Amino acid sequence: VKHIIVEKGKPVMIDFERCHYTKKPKNVTQFCQFLISEQVEKILNRKGLGFDKEKMKRLAQEYKRTLKRSALKKIIALV
Repeated sequence: VKHIIVEKGKPVMIDFERCHYTKKPKNVTQFCQFLISEQVEKILNRKGLGFDKEKMKRLAQEYKRTLKRSALKKIIALV
């Protein structure tokens, strides 16, 4: 599955095609890294959106460490 975000006529593709089941999933933490990237931060700021990047980092680390659904829910709530 591929997703495309269009900003000022420039498409940015997010490729989730390589996703697969694993005991140590990384797609959540990769997505968090994407969200806190400078490029996405600029786009969100222009739209009047944003979130606490440091908190996102802490929550991503918690999820990576525990893989608990409750940690994932905290990430979703932040976004």
